[in-house]
Amino acid sequence: MENLDKLAMGQPDSDSQSRAAGQSADDVDFSVPLNDVVKALLAKDVMYASLQRCEEEFVPWLATNRGTLAAADLNRYESQLASVRNLLREYEAQPDSGDASDEHFQRIFIMIATLQDLGAFPEQLMAKVNTDAFHVNLAKQFANDDGLEPPDCKTA
Repeated sequence: MENLDKLAMGQPDSDSQSRAAGQSADDVDFSVPLNDVVKALLAKDVMYASLQRCEEEFVPWLATNRGTLAAADLNRYESQLASVRNLLREYEAQPDSGDASDEHFQRIFIMIATLQDLGAFPEQLMAKVNTDAFHVNLAKQFANDDGLEPPDCKTA
């Protein structure tokens, strides 16, 4: 997690710093390009619609299944829902124009890491959440500015 935190802050890890003098092409520091890729993956255009859909499905799913869940699972699922809502608020606070600030990106990155630490969402919930929007938005984020449409990214 420490290296991920450093990446989120645009800082290379200590191994990258020690290789900065670089003795071979194998020692190239990829922290800056990798940071750009992570920022693109976590961009509002890519993540927001899927997170919103997840929240819309999570609330009724949790209400329906609350009585059948073990206390530990219920606590984890409620924490996941709270994390999704926190992410949505953070994305909503971001202006629609321009890139997210480094501070905003760091908060998003930490929230995503926290959500990941909570484990997988319930399978029944994920079966209801349409991930096509995520894939299409991701393709658009990485599409060239040549006017080409992104590929059809529907899931099976």
